[in-house]
Amino acid sequence: MVVWPEGASDITSFHFREGGGSFFFGGRAQGLRNQTTAPFRGIVVEFLDPGVSTYGYQLSGQWDFGLSGVPGPVDPHAKFSTSIRLGTATAIGVQLLPGDSLAAPEKAGPELLIAVSDVDLKVGSGDHMRQARGDVAWVPARKAAYVNAGSRAAQFVLIEFHEAAPPATH
Repeated sequence: MVVWPEGASDITSFHFREGGGSFFFGGRAQGLRNQTTAPFRGIVVEFLDPGVSTYGYQLSGQWDFGLSGVPGPVDPHAKFSTSIRLGTATAIGVQLLPGDSLAAPEKAGPELLIAVSDVDLKVGSGDHMRQARGDVAWVPARKAAYVNAGSRAAQFVLIEFHEAAPPATH
């Protein structure tokens, strides 16, 4: 998969993994091209909120842009969860085997759930959320764990939105 910003060369490659999620930030247009003969299935989200960013302190010891994606699971037979902080949002790539759970966030806030596979999730004391692969669900404020109530692994990307930190005062 090739991705390039408007006005730049389209030779630049950016690696997308099947089932993962990649994030871009509003501004310059992005071009996407599949350079293989096979269909590509993945998630690309563009954020328009200026509080969502990968700009942060990096391992190099400098402030710079960092990761802008969450990979898919490496083992189809294991629970998986990885996250990246995106300023006022957190992106989480998840795979839950039947009966596995993902804990509720520390502070309930709005979430966007993007189904990578078909998912059948039990939420709290019995509510179910069923989504087909590719479906998107807005969750206003989750206060309970997601439990995979299905008979197969459930893969999804979850975007948790947080309140912006108040500006510093001197």
